[in-house]
Amino acid sequence: MYEQRVSAGRYALERLTPGNRMMCATGHIENEVRRRGFAKYFSRFGRHVALEAIRGYRLIGAECHADLVEAALASHDRGETDATTFAALEDALRDLDRPQPLKLEYMRAHPHDFTHAGAG
Repeated sequence: MYEQRVSAGRYALERLTPGNRMMCATGHIENEVRRRGFAKYFSRFGRHVALEAIRGYRLIGAECHADLVEAALASHDRGETDATTFAALEDALRDLDRPQPLKLEYMRAHPHDFTHAGAG
C-alpha cells in the first residue's frame, strides 16, 4: 500500500509543470511538517516529495528551507527516524518565515513555468 501511494504521488508530481511542482512540493512539506513532523512525513510519503521540495526551495532562493529539508532527508536516509532526531529541524523550519513572498516573486517572473506548453 505504501509503495502504491508513493508511486501515485510521484506520478502526479511529475505531471505538473515546474512551477506547479514547486508550489505543490514545498507547500506540502511545509504543511505536513508543521502539523505532524518529519518522522511522520517520511513514513507517509517517503523521500520523493522532499527531493522536489528541496529543488523548489532552491529554485525560488529559499536556501534555509532547502537546507533544513535536506538535513532531515539525510537523517532519514541514515535510518535516524525517531521524532527526537527531527525535533530541532522541525523547530527551525517552524521558526523560519514562510517563503510565500519568494514564491509570488517567482510566479510573477516566470509565468510560463505554471502553464503546460501548448495550453491556451
